[in-house]
Amino acid sequence: MTSWVARDVATGERKDALGQNPQGTVVYTPQRVTFLILKNNRKRPERLPPSDEEKIALFETMFAYSVTLPR
Repeated sequence: MTSWVARDVATGERKDALGQNPQGTVVYTPQRVTFLILKNNRKRPERLPPSDEEKIALFETMFAYSVTLPR
C-alpha cells in the first residue's frame, strides 16, 4: 500500500485517511484474507489497560477487516 485517500462526496475534498505513509499488513490463507492498516505515527498508550481516551485514539488510527474466501 502506498496511500489511502478519502474523498468527501459532498465537497470533493480529499485527504489522507490515516495520514501520510500508513503501514499495512495483508495475510492470505487458503480460507481467509485479513487486512490491518495503521497510521504510521500512532501513539502508544502510557499504561495498560489504556485509558478511554487512548482507546479512542488507537481505534481512530487503524482499519482492519477479514473475509472468508469463496471455495
